[in-house]
Amino acid sequence: MLGALTCGLLFKLYPKLPLATLITPNLYELARLTDTASDLLYFVDDTFSWFEGKRYESSNTHGTGCTLSCAIASNLALGYTLSESVKHSKDYVAGAIRDGLNIGQGNGPLNHCYNL
Repeated sequence: MLGALTCGLLFKLYPKLPLATLITPNLYELARLTDTASDLLYFVDDTFSWFEGKRYESSNTHGTGCTLSCAIASNLALGYTLSESVKHSKDYVAGAIRDGLNIGQGNGPLNHCYNL
């Protein structure tokens, strides 16, 4: 879990981060920023929300980062708070992975339509 000191250091190293409402790095980007892959929503006032989630074994995860970002933005546009938007979006992405859409070769996409 990131502490306030670590996040404060991130803001010094990456001066444009405080201008963002939300950053959603993929695992590689998160590792470069923090050396961790925790599901943590950190606010600039040194508060945070921890989001527990289950990992699903699947090779069909192509586009999960973009899907998560778009889902959060969509939930914000619907009037949910940032924390609610992240929670709803993480649940949506987990369901889309869990559904197990298996098309093509290699790492396939998640099933965006699993809950229709």
